[in-house]
Parts: sequence; structure tokens; C-alpha cells
Amino acid sequence: MAAATLLLAGCAPVATPLEPDTVALIPPQQAGMDALLVGAIHLDDDCVTVSAPDSDAPILPVFPTSLVSWDGDDLVVDGKSYADGSVIWLGGGEVPEVTAAMHIPEGCPTETVWLVAG
Repeated sequence: MAAATLLLAGCAPVATPLEPDTVALIPPQQAGMDALLVGAIHLDDDCVTVSAPDSDAPILPVFPTSLVSWDGDDLVVDGKSYADGSVIWLGGGEVPEVTAAMHIPEGCPTETVWLVAG
């Protein structure tokens, strides 16, 4: 029985927890905005950001915790994997300020904050 348990355990996917010091997060929200952000996602040691053609500053996406995870070095958003520099489409909207419900990693830019719809 122990051998069967070990064999099955070896087949189970291993979830990689988010690094809260690189990904801006918020608890899942009931309602969301419906604008669209299209840009290149940047995954670095300090912060996950997006650069968009119409913005001079990096944009900080704030993801619902239920929407994101890691797959190795790639960020998985709603089941789709993104490597550093990949083009990403994020529904949601720009918010005027960081709120208490958001976890913003130290070192993340907060000039432009994008609340990702869940």
C-alpha cells in the first residue's frame, strides 16, 4: 500500500506558491473593470510589471490571488503561462491609488497601478 501511495504522490502536480515579494496581489473581487491592458510582462527579482507602448513608466498589475501561480520561471495567469517579455492581455482597469487590500511588494513602482479583473 505504501508503494502505491508513493507512486501516486509522484504523479501529482506540485504547486509552486507565489513569491509575495515579487507579485502584487489582492483577494478575489466580486466585480471588476473591463478595460484592456496589452503589453510585455517583465518578471524580475524585484517586481512583476508590464510595459505598454502608450506608457513611459512600468505598470504594476495587481492580480487576484486565485488567478496567478508560478510554473518554474513563468507566471501563470488564468491558466496561461507567460515568460519574461511575453505579450500579455489583462482585463481590468487603472486605479488612482494603492488600497489597504492590496499586497504591494517592496520595490514595486506604484505610479500606474492596474487592478486585474478576476
